[in-house]
Amino acid sequence: MGVGPQDNQGMKMTLQAMDLLRLALQEDMLHGDRTTDALGITDTRIQAVIRTNETSVICGMEAAKAAFYNAGGEVEYDVLVPDGKTVDAGTQIARVRGPASTLMAGERIALNLLMRLSGIATLAKKFVDAVQGTDVILLDTRKTTPGLRDLEKAAAACGGFRNHRFSLDSGILIKDNHLALFATVKDAVATARSRAVPGLKVEVEVKTKTQAHEAVFAGADALLLDNMTPDTVARICNELGGKVFIEVSGGITLDNIRQFALAGPHAISTSAIFKFAPWIDMSMNVESKG
Repeated sequence: MGVGPQDNQGMKMTLQAMDLLRLALQEDMLHGDRTTDALGITDTRIQAVIRTNETSVICGMEAAKAAFYNAGGEVEYDVLVPDGKTVDAGTQIARVRGPASTLMAGERIALNLLMRLSGIATLAKKFVDAVQGTDVILLDTRKTTPGLRDLEKAAAACGGFRNHRFSLDSGILIKDNHLALFATVKDAVATARSRAVPGLKVEVEVKTKTQAHEAVFAGADALLLDNMTPDTVARICNELGGKVFIEVSGGITLDNIRQFALAGPHAISTSAIFKFAPWIDMSMNVESKG
């Protein structure tokens, strides 16, 4: 029916992500690693373990591995806990071996990525758990950290969300700022349909019940109900849910998401998993030489 979410992209190192890692290394190694150089341990081979210090959903293993390889290569990186698994505080999640110069250079970048991405995955799972027993689909948004979209959306998927709207070319979403340039919702929808790439669905962001009916009458394939109450969402879903795909967004929290889910939309999208995700405390500790 109507417009559904896109498939999960999954954790993969895109060209964008690899460019990000190179930039991060340049940022952290402006004039090299003077501490490791001064201690004369550049070529010393070491083994270290990475552990989480909080209960968390693990995410970012491939990104962390790539961070070490970008820092110098010649490393062995053993994944002890796969992405998407929930583990207790104190759990060892990876082991890495290689020259001290590489491990010391890659440590902060790898840990920062693991902490940020695992934080998103952990919060995403809490949202997923909050709507257990309902039929609603949870979707992420484009409100990601600039340059980190691929990785942060992969983290959302680790927590159980469906990836949605990777970029402005993912579909047609007519928002309030677009509607402000047209006399009516009908005019905006008609114009979009006449000029859109064939096959793209037209979704309209609406803020009132009246606008929702206008959009459906105009031929929209989907509605984005923005910043409405659960009661208003329920009324619109009862009246229009069988005609178009209905997505709810705006003001979604852990405290109210179940109310919105029970109101009957097909999907709920939220940027809260990106905006409010805490960084998970993690550490890397050298175990031995060689």
